[in-house]
Order: sequence, then structure tokens, then C-alpha cells
Amino acid sequence: MAKKAKAQTALPLKVQENLEMLGRNIEIARKRRRESQEAFAARLYVSRPTVKRLEGGDPSVSIGVLASALWALGLHEGLAELASPEHDRIGQGLTIKDLPKSARKAKKDKMEDDF
Repeated sequence: MAKKAKAQTALPLKVQENLEMLGRNIEIARKRRRESQEAFAARLYVSRPTVKRLEGGDPSVSIGVLASALWALGLHEGLAELASPEHDRIGQGLTIKDLPKSARKAKKDKMEDDF
């Protein structure tokens, strides 16, 4: 058996739970389409055990296989939006924190940089 990377064995519990839920959702979507694991694996160009690991929430399944599975099921539309800047509340908060305290100070700083 292959040795697991630390990143896989040290996953935060919430991340592992989310992966398992995502895997279950993919399995449900596949079954709703009345597609066997074997047929689904063939469409993804992966083995049946890989599909089984994907549906089980195994973190070692590549992001490419995950994205392909979502595409094959017609569920890929929101994939690029997962980490979009618009959804990054922490990043937005940090940006706001770094804004100048007043417009006057910002204007003065800009004038000093112009010369």
C-alpha cells in the first residue's frame, strides 16, 4: 500500500467531512443518472476503484478527476467560483483594513508620490 502524504492524514475534520459530503453528492448524482461506477469510470478515463475513492471522499483523488466528474454530471458550472475574490470574506476584510483612514490622507500621500 502506498504511503499517504502528511497533507492527507492531517486534514482538518471539517475538510474531511466536506470531502465526504461532496463524494456522496457525486454518488447520488451518478445514481440518479442510472450510471454504474464502471460506466462512469470509463467516461472519466479512470478505474472503478478511483470512482469509489472519489465517492468516498478520499483526499488523494486528484482535483482533475473531481473536476471531470463534476463536468460529466453537468455540475461543473460553479467550480471556478469556489475561491473567487467575491466570496473571500477574510481577504475582503483585510483589504478594507488596509484602506487609508481618510480621503484627505490618501490624497496627500498620492501627491507626495507624484514628484
